[in-house]
Amino acid sequence: MNRDLPYFRTLNTPLLLFILSMALVAVGIMGVYSASQKTSFLISHVEYASAGLLLMMVFYNVDYNKLKRIAPWLMLAALVLLLLIYVPGIGVTRNFSRRWIGIGTKTIQPSELAKLAMIIYMAKMMDDRRQYIKSFCSGVMPALVITGLFALVIVREPDLGAALVLCMIIFGMWLAGEMRWFHLLGLVTTGTVAALMGILVKRDYHHERSSAFLTYVFNPEAVDKSMLQHQLYQLHQSLIAVGSGGWWGLGLGESRQKFSYLPEAHTDYIFAILSEELGFVRMSLIVLVYALIVLIGWRVAMRSTDYFGGLLASGITLMIFINSAINMGVVLGLLPAKGLTLPFISFGGTSLLVTMAAMGILMNVASTQYAHQNHGRGGRR
Repeated sequence: MNRDLPYFRTLNTPLLLFILSMALVAVGIMGVYSASQKTSFLISHVEYASAGLLLMMVFYNVDYNKLKRIAPWLMLAALVLLLLIYVPGIGVTRNFSRRWIGIGTKTIQPSELAKLAMIIYMAKMMDDRRQYIKSFCSGVMPALVITGLFALVIVREPDLGAALVLCMIIFGMWLAGEMRWFHLLGLVTTGTVAALMGILVKRDYHHERSSAFLTYVFNPEAVDKSMLQHQLYQLHQSLIAVGSGGWWGLGLGESRQKFSYLPEAHTDYIFAILSEELGFVRMSLIVLVYALIVLIGWRVAMRSTDYFGGLLASGITLMIFINSAINMGVVLGLLPAKGLTLPFISFGGTSLLVTMAAMGILMNVASTQYAHQNHGRGGRR
């Protein structure tokens, strides 16, 4: 996993990751209040952000190698929570999807927890079975069975987007862990064909949305009023919001699309509302912050001398990159709607807690390298 890349020896990588993360959290607090126009959402988001900051500090100060011991229990706990969704009286249904567990007045989304649990468990599994990593039966197959089990449970909710993201994260970890490329190519080909057949054969809303999106991309003249009012409604309103922002935006709090035009304005489509209010120039800076986090995270993963730590860093970096890229792609009409939150920014307690906890782990892995760079000046480790 180690790579001899040039770097600034005085760069405090954990501190930089912390500053970039908190900058996005601050944007999220501002954006959630502006998009929702409700003090209750603001208070709830601030509470989750505060709890997330506590988790970030805990995971930053606890040696990440200790996660290896509890990885199987985290994986099992995540699987149990996913299965509890289907228990009457426990699972919560919204918009025809059963993705949440009700706890008093709050809800948690187990698929978000499953992402981080699977990253930790897969890093342990690959580390323990490193000598078999080039073997399909002994290396790839056990990892594939566990990942497939989680993906199938999540797809049943149904939440195709979360299942896809989970598979992409784990696949990226397999790639970073140096599994054989022809094994991975075969899995990608098989998975892509299976997914396409599932969407085409099963005539549900995934099929309708995908068909409408393909029509919008390849034959826009065929898009009729009915599509814009149904399958493409969110995309249409999102593009109006982004386009209305222009270079400098309408001003904070001045969005028009958030007033009953764009559904899920404070969650899945908060990027569109912020684009309308802040404009292209300011939103480009926010995208740059995401890009810096991803580049630094990948740099940490590639330079790690510890196989387990490198896999953890790569998985967490992939989680942030894939979630943010897909969310932005959906908002900008580059991808069909998937119902994924924007990391650090969207309203969604479980997503925010998991993302900030994961960032604490990434900072912990980075702190080891920073300490090695600065051992003569009192590094952390």
